[in-house]
Amino acid sequence: MSTQTVFEPLLTADEASQHLRIHVKTLQKMAREERVPCVRMGKYWLFRLSALDAWINGKDNHLQPAVA
Repeated sequence: MSTQTVFEPLLTADEASQHLRIHVKTLQKMAREERVPCVRMGKYWLFRLSALDAWINGKDNHLQPAVA
């Protein structure tokens, strides 16, 4: 029986910032500060969509709630 590993494509900082609806520089700063799940490959920050969604839905993301 053959098992095939499914590879989840990685998002660039620009693509991930569009998904999160934040500025790309903000996301890059959060990546440098290890406040968001990411992978560093050379000079690029890469992000898994599933990890970002889990991070947003989790309680330990340290984001401030919006004030109404």
